[in-house]
Amino acid sequence: MTPLEVELEKELNWRVKEITTIRGIPLTGRLQNYQNEIIIKNSSIAFYSLWEGFVVKGLRKYICEINKQNIDSKTLHPCVLTHNIDIKYLKEKPHTDFDDKILLIRDIYDYLNKPINVGMDIPTSSNVNFKRINIILKRLNIPLMHGNHQTPLNHLVRVRDDAAHGEFSIPTNLDTVQELSFTAINAMTDLAINISDAYNLSILSKMKSPAMQQPLPKSRRRDRTFVEIVTDRHSLPVYYGVQSVQRS
Repeated sequence: MTPLEVELEKELNWRVKEITTIRGIPLTGRLQNYQNEIIIKNSSIAFYSLWEGFVVKGLRKYICEINKQNIDSKTLHPCVLTHNIDIKYLKEKPHTDFDDKILLIRDIYDYLNKPINVGMDIPTSSNVNFKRINIILKRLNIPLMHGNHQTPLNHLVRVRDDAAHGEFSIPTNLDTVQELSFTAINAMTDLAINISDAYNLSILSKMKSPAMQQPLPKSRRRDRTFVEIVTDRHSLPVYYGVQSVQRS
């Protein structure tokens, strides 16, 4: 396993442990009914926070590893370069004054002529549903999440929003807790695989590959754990932002 994969595994393991612990609390039989109801009603908030936290921490660890390679603007993929310029220079209010525009262009020119340090801002909008996670992954040129995450992830966000605002208008029970827990675990596991693939197969390269912005093949999912998948890939060559490698 690469250092990045080790870090992703650590982040994944403790979060999965917390999710399974929360999921199991109502099944212990040690709490009063009203206590179980509180756990069930609020579990979506915990599951979502662990999911969003993994998105942020996992992608930041990925960016850290990429920054260690001192990649220049000619090598860095245009998606990542555009994302970084957007976050660094265009996120604030529009530049309407001409003198401000001159300074902006000068800053960008200087920026492009040095090794690129990708920023750590992850635009989650505190609402990492299926659409948002794929927007983020596209910006960092990481394979998109598979379409079968769309309904579960969107449901997790809806239930979480409902609970976080104290409305509790969406009925929840033990089955809901089970469903939402697996949604978070499956999404985190697949995201870890996507991040690992993006790093190991160097899809940060400016060379375009048809597989770059496509979801991972379904056969890569669920049937094996993250650790098993990355262990099997030890024979793959590793390229750091220089050459694009097609997936088999």
